[in-house]
Amino acid sequence: MDILTLNTLQKIDLNEKLGVFSHAAHPHYDESGNMLTIGMRIGIRGPEYIITKFPAGGRDELGPFEGGDIIAKVPTKWTFEPGYMHSFAMTENYFILIEQVKVISSDGFESNFFYPDQVSHL
Repeated sequence: MDILTLNTLQKIDLNEKLGVFSHAAHPHYDESGNMLTIGMRIGIRGPEYIITKFPAGGRDELGPFEGGDIIAKVPTKWTFEPGYMHSFAMTENYFILIEQVKVISSDGFESNFFYPDQVSHL
């Protein structure tokens, strides 16, 4: 982002890098400066939440989303209606995600994909 104009300078496709189609808005940082965040992707058995770790050292030279690794995977509670995630909490030993009742409807996803001109009700 250009700090004077706020124009976007670069777009990063996390789906291409990690297979992520949805991502929490607020990353967290550990005591070493590594960025940790949570996203969602389609796994072998359906949607799953993934926790990713991006190294502190690579951020300055390569950008914040380079060198990321998936460090944990958890399946969603509802296969066809994964929960909405805006942020998460982190302790020394745990990642905490509240799987909220506001869900993404797979029916709405499909109709939006096949009929992009129609109004979406996600």
